[in-house]
Amino acid sequence: AYEIYQCDWSSDVCSSDLAHLNNLAGNYRAQGKLVEAEPLYKRSLDIWEKNLGPDNSLVLFALKNYVDLLREMGRDAEAERYQSRLKAIQPQKSD
Repeated sequence: AYEIYQCDWSSDVCSSDLAHLNNLAGNYRAQGKLVEAEPLYKRSLDIWEKNLGPDNSLVLFALKNYVDLLREMGRDAEAERYQSRLKAIQPQKSD
């Protein structure tokens, strides 16, 4: 299991650790280990959002990964709630 320790958020080390956590979740997902991937995606999302704010690009990236995973798991209603959050904070594209 991957454990996240308390750290100084001004340090790039913590951000790097969370990127590794998100990548580990992606590896689990690619292997079809969706149940193992879910808490890792959720943990990285929660920590990034708490420390970087909801509109940070890392939060958007983690949120999209989590939405995609939930859809893959057949949890569409839950995915839609997160998708709504994603749409609300994602930069609007101009036509």
